[in-house]
Order: sequence, then C-alpha cells, then structure tokens
Amino acid sequence: MAAGGIEPKARGFRGRVAAALPRRWMERLTVASHDLRMLRGTLRGQTPPYLVPRPTNPTSPSSRPVRMRRISEPPPRPEHHGDDVHFPDHEVTASIRDGDEVHEVVVAPGQTLLEAGLEAGAPMPFSCAMGGCATCLVKLVAGEVHLEEPNCLDPEEREDGYILTCITRPLTSCSIEIEPS
Repeated sequence: MAAGGIEPKARGFRGRVAAALPRRWMERLTVASHDLRMLRGTLRGQTPPYLVPRPTNPTSPSSRPVRMRRISEPPPRPEHHGDDVHFPDHEVTASIRDGDEVHEVVVAPGQTLLEAGLEAGAPMPFSCAMGGCATCLVKLVAGEVHLEEPNCLDPEEREDGYILTCITRPLTSCSIEIEPS
C-alpha cells in the first residue's frame, strides 16, 4: 500500500480491444499447439473444422460461404404489453437531448423510444436492444412512459429517473436526455 492507505492503480490493458490485444494474449498462452490453432481461429471468427459437418455434395447450398452483413438497427421486438397499461393509439412526440442537440421525434403507437429515435436519425446509443445491458440508459426529464420488466436497472437508477430506451414506450409526450458516457 502506498502512503495514506491508498492502493496504487492496477496495471493492465486500457482502452478498446484492438486486433493486437488478442495477439498479445495468445503469446502468453501455454497450451497444446492444436488448442492454440483452434483458439486463434476462433478469435478470427473461424469455426474449428471438426465442429462443422462437411457437406457430401460440394455444390449444395450448405457448402457455399455464408455472407456476413451488419445490422444497423435493433431487431423488431415482439408486442407485449401489461394488462393494466393503456398505450396511446395515436402518435406522441419525444424530445431527445444529446448535449447541445435536440431532436424532436414522432413515436408511433407501439414503438419504443429507441426505435423512433433511430428512425428519425437521432444518435441513440444501444447494444442488446432487450433491456439487459444498459447501453441505452437515458434520463427521463418529462412525461410518462412504460418500462418493460424485467430489466437491468437497479432501484437507485429507477428513483433517479433513468429508463432504457430499448424497452420503453411513451404513454404521453416526453423528454429524455442522453447523458455523456
């Protein structure tokens, strides 16, 4: 321990995981070469050959390479509403503040704040789009919303007015604030 009872900062990796970082981890591994080849392939997004059944016909569709594509918006969510919540059957507006920018967004009936914000081009942070990661955490400034349960918010966050845009549907016009991460 350092003077004053404060422990020194732990040493380790900082920042984003870059291509060089897994390579540095790999250099430290002491495993059999077969396992090392499999791990390297897995880090590159390849599946070890013994885990993939080989097609007997090389011209079959299953032997062709799979195309990768990036999805720029969350997948559609199934309609699920509580019995005691009455959702509006008309459009409502949401004001989304991101620093100095304010985006006025129209939210269609049944749409989440995340879906409406992305559709309108607002810079909405998100990742899992199902209430499990809190990447889309924002502060509700005004209005009434319905937040689906269960989700990853703790009681203190709820009391402080935070919501998850991916599983929140507005009941009235509302205003939210994206806080800097």
